[in-house]
Amino acid sequence: MTPVLPLALAGIAWITRLAVVLRLWNAPRKNGEHCFLAQPVGARFYAGAGAGIERRFRVALTICLLLDAPVVFWLAATKQYALLAGEAFIALVLAGVANNLILAHFANRAALLAGLDDERAATAFQISMSPRRLDDHTNWLVEAVVATAIAASLVMVARAHAVAAEPWVTWNAARWLRSVDSVTAWVLYLQLGLLLLKIVFIRWRMPLPAKRTDDFRRWRTAWLSYYLGVFDALRVLLAVGLFAALVWLTLAYGATVVFVACGAGALAVFYGYVSRERRRLLTLADKIKPVELVKEFPQRTVPEGRFLAGFLFINPGNPGVLVPSDRGLALNIAHPTTYAWTAYLLGLVVLTVWVTR
Repeated sequence: MTPVLPLALAGIAWITRLAVVLRLWNAPRKNGEHCFLAQPVGARFYAGAGAGIERRFRVALTICLLLDAPVVFWLAATKQYALLAGEAFIALVLAGVANNLILAHFANRAALLAGLDDERAATAFQISMSPRRLDDHTNWLVEAVVATAIAASLVMVARAHAVAAEPWVTWNAARWLRSVDSVTAWVLYLQLGLLLLKIVFIRWRMPLPAKRTDDFRRWRTAWLSYYLGVFDALRVLLAVGLFAALVWLTLAYGATVVFVACGAGALAVFYGYVSRERRRLLTLADKIKPVELVKEFPQRTVPEGRFLAGFLFINPGNPGVLVPSDRGLALNIAHPTTYAWTAYLLGLVVLTVWVTR
């Protein structure tokens, strides 16, 4: 019999990826014909130097969406449905990273093709947005909910191990404990990733325009608050979801319908919150029009260092993880942050495979 839940999870993950691609499909011209994404490019850009850049942008999105198709077909054909759900989750996370890199790369590529960097004066400078400490952007109510849910979950894990050690236990306790331990480890690892992501966003350096500086600060604050709020909402969802899953596994395994219904309700609340906050951010964007402030940003300069194929950069002394290159954007593979996130993503792959196996 075909397991419905793993296939449903894999389907939801792929539909989410498809929805993101469809949303980004026409993103280059969302600010008008004079812009590529948020980058001003001039009125005749799409009829001239940038004639093919929109097509290459869409090709990159399509490749990102379909790259794992052979793996999906193989797992489905061999009926490894648990691994299929795990692969879908990993692909969802990696696609989120890849889509953001595609956006940043093609925006920088468009600026090079438009030739605006040569004309733009260096009227702004890099500045640390203050405060940039994690404590200053911590919602202690969120932390209390997350800590309480995780502590309660660990108590449930300890109880499960104690029950499995009882002499009267006759069922396959080892497999049951594997489910309890793997779900707990997987969710706690995701919690760590979201916390690291919060730190990245808080410490993210951005330029200040020479004009309308207060408007830009207001936009930057709202932008940062939106993403930090989404990360915190995800952390709460995962922490409470972990506790609910452990209750289901250890106390109410037969109540699958109730568990799934509660999970669907929690997801609906999460998406409702994110949609509301996104509408607020878009309303502010309509007033401030941050795309107009990009014209005041400083001239881009290609840093010193070694470039590989124009997309990879090697300079351990450069503080940037993503730096301008003569082809658009390059990843500094000698930066400690690159090592840390590569290790984290590899760990996520290994852990997800272990969980699903």
